[in-house]
Amino acid sequence: MERAVDHSCRILLVLTPAWVESEWTTFESLLIQTTDPVGRRQRMIPLLLKDCEPPHRIAMLTYADFRDCRKHNVQFERVRDAVGGKRRLPDLGQPLGRLLYKTADARPEIGKHILSFDALIAEKTEGFVGRQFVFDALDTFLAEEPYGYFVIRGDPGIGKTALMGQLVKTRKPVHHFNVVQQNIRTPEQFLANVCAQLIARYKLTDWTIPDEPMQDSTFLVQCLDAAAADPANRPLILALDALDEADWRLLPPRVNVHYLPPVLPKGVYIITSTRPDKKVPLEVVRRRDLDIEQDSEGNLLDIRIHLETYARRSGMQTWLDEWGIDAETFVIELLHKSQGNFMYLFYVLPAIEAGRMGRGGVGELPEGLQAYYRSHWAQMKEEIGGTFEETHERVICVLAVMTEPVSLDEVAGWTKLQRREVRRIIKAWEQFLLEDMVNGERLYQVYHTSFAEFLREQVDLRDYSELVASAIEEKVEQARQGR
Repeated sequence: MERAVDHSCRILLVLTPAWVESEWTTFESLLIQTTDPVGRRQRMIPLLLKDCEPPHRIAMLTYADFRDCRKHNVQFERVRDAVGGKRRLPDLGQPLGRLLYKTADARPEIGKHILSFDALIAEKTEGFVGRQFVFDALDTFLAEEPYGYFVIRGDPGIGKTALMGQLVKTRKPVHHFNVVQQNIRTPEQFLANVCAQLIARYKLTDWTIPDEPMQDSTFLVQCLDAAAADPANRPLILALDALDEADWRLLPPRVNVHYLPPVLPKGVYIITSTRPDKKVPLEVVRRRDLDIEQDSEGNLLDIRIHLETYARRSGMQTWLDEWGIDAETFVIELLHKSQGNFMYLFYVLPAIEAGRMGRGGVGELPEGLQAYYRSHWAQMKEEIGGTFEETHERVICVLAVMTEPVSLDEVAGWTKLQRREVRRIIKAWEQFLLEDMVNGERLYQVYHTSFAEFLREQVDLRDYSELVASAIEEKVEQARQGR
C-alpha cells in the first residue's frame, strides 16, 4: 500500500466521519513515509461525502463536494477533468480548511475575548495571487519538525499581512493580527484572544480566561498542551501577524514578544511574520526563517502573475492602447518599477486605470514605493498651494499619529478645520486611508505603516501628536469647568 500511495498519479480520499476516525491515522503514517508527505505535488483529491472535520494535514487541499446528491453529476465531471489533467486541482473548489472550526458558538464568557479580523482579512486578500513557494516551505517545515516557529520576514509592502490573511482563509488556524492603527498590539490582547479561540475550538470544557490580564504565557502553554494532547488536533497551527507592530519595546530583557513560549508542545506550530529590520525579541527553539526578498524568483513570479491578470482588465487595455504597447511590455516595465513591492502595485495600478497617473506613458511612472509617495505628496502640494500645510498636511498627519480609527468630527476638532473641509481632504487622500463603519459612524485611519513612515521623513509628526494632545486636554478642561 505504501508503494501504491507513493507511485499513484492521483489519490482519491473519500471523506466521511467514519473514515477520518478509523482510517486516517493509518493513511497519514503511510503518507509521511512517501516522497510527498504534505501533498505539494497535488496528487490527492479529497471527495467530501458526508459532513466531517477534515484532518489538519490536508487542510490546504481543495475538495469536490458530494454531500448534495443532486450535484453528483457536476462533481463527477470536475473530478474526472482533474484526474485527466484537464482541470487544475485548485479549481475544484474551496480548501478543506474552510470546513474547520467555528467559534461563533463559544460560551459568552469566552466569546467576548475573541477578536474578529474578518474585515481586515477580506480587504487584504482581495485579488490574492501566488505565494505558493511560501506555502510549500511552510508545509515542508510542518512535515520535518515536531513543533516550532516558522517566521516569514519581508520589507514593508511585500504582502506579509495578505499572506497571513490567505493562510487564515484557507486553513483556518487560531490567529491574531497586530494592527498598530487599531492599537491591537499588546501581549494581553494577544493572549486573551488566542486562548479564548483555543478553548472554544478544541472544546476545553470548564476552562475560562483568567480575570486579571495575563502577564506571562503560562496559561497559553496550558491551553496548547490540552488542545494538542489529542493527536487528531495536530498539527495545531497558530498564525500571528506583524510581530514588528507588537508592543514589545518596554519588556524586560530577554522576554519574548507577546510572552511567546521558547518551547512549544509537540505538534504545535506558530506561524508569524515580521520585518527583517526590526530586532523583535524572539528567542525560541526550532525556529525556521523564510525571507521574502523583493528580487527573489518566487516574489517576482507572483508579481508577474498579478500584473498579467490586471493587464487583461478593460480599463487597463484602454491605456495600453493609448500608450501603444502590448501587455508583455507593460508587465516588464511594471516589474522593474515596482521593485518587487506589492504595495506599489496596490496604489499605482488603480491610479493608472482611473487616469490619475501615467497619462504620458509608462515611462512617467515613479520607480519604487517611496518614490510613489514622494510623487503624490509633491503633486498635492503643488495643486493645493500655500494652504497645503494648514489643511491637507494637518489632516493626514493627525491621522498618521493616531493609534486607532477616528471620526470626521474628531479630526475637525483637533485640526480646527470645518467638518466639510476635513471630508474633502480625506476624499482626496482616500487611497492611503482605511475607512470603517462603527455603530453607524465612519472612522478613518492610515492604511499602511509604510505611508506613516514616509510622512515621518517629510514632517515632524511629534508636532501633530502634541496638537492632538493639546486639543484633548482643552476639551477635558472645558468639560471640567462646565461641571
